Amino acid sequence: MNMLRSAILSIVLLALLGACTSEPVDDPSASNTVITLRRGVCMGSCPVYEVTIDGDGKVTFDGGYFVAVATSIDYRISTRDVADLLEKFKAADFFSLEDRYDAGVDDAPTYEISLQIDGRKKTVIDSMGSHVGAPAGLQDLEREIDRVAGTRRWIVLGPDTVEGLKEQDISADSQILADGFACSLESISDDQAFALLQAGIRANGTCPAMGSERSSVEVAAAGGRLALMRKLLSLGGMRDASAEVKRGVLCAAVLSGEPEILAEILALHPDLQSRCWGIPLIDIARTAGRPGTPKIVEMLKAASAESPRP
Repeated sequence: MNMLRSAILSIVLLALLGACTSEPVDDPSASNTVITLRRGVCMGSCPVYEVTIDGDGKVTFDGGYFVAVATSIDYRISTRDVADLLEKFKAADFFSLEDRYDAGVDDAPTYEISLQIDGRKKTVIDSMGSHVGAPAGLQDLEREIDRVAGTRRWIVLGPDTVEGLKEQDISADSQILADGFACSLESISDDQAFALLQAGIRANGTCPAMGSERSSVEVAAAGGRLALMRKLLSLGGMRDASAEVKRGVLCAAVLSGEPEILAEILALHPDLQSRCWGIPLIDIARTAGRPGTPKIVEMLKAASAESPRP
């Protein structure tokens, strides 16, 4: 019996020693891990940005167009989150994917995922790839990178954006947030917009739109959001506005099909000789084809008759 006990004890000790000397879980920071997601331009207002996650948990968000934070900011996530994300890459069999899944649609956004780990690097480009055989796991991976990096708060302006930027010593009344407000207006409700303005965000921001600028007032006017537009104007939304911004607001008001919106803008005495995309205002108004279009045409004619010509 003693011999049997000794044999069992030896087996247990060997098992314990084996467990203690097994290889530790890989530390992503030890292998120069870099994960990158780039989301590119499209014909519309797709958010354009790049987010990079290092193995030690450092995250860099570089905002481009149509995002709440159009600048570069650094912050951290846990290395456990990085390790979990790497498991998702493994589950997607990332290194076996094709380098490119491209449906060939010119105005579609292009997404790019890169993974560098243990001396290996792989980049996969996705441009409507689901239409040409890209596995569902690829888009799942894109979404998972965004989720782990917490990019939404930098893309769509909200209270968590304001709080996050405070950690970056960026105040609510900064130009960065004013411009982010303009870029986010299409994605948030009027109540959310009013709350953000109440929090101190300025009303005179502009959203860089691939070579042009769309002001907060223009976005509100184009969306037929009369109450919001009035609030923005009362807070100085058109103060010191450039000629380009003023023209954009006027064109949006004309195309809105909302006579009350146009009335608010006409009260600012805009340049009625302005052209929208090279087309006279009256002709733009006639193409709107909305219930309020006839009234808007009448208002432009009356305003033009009253306005002194240069």
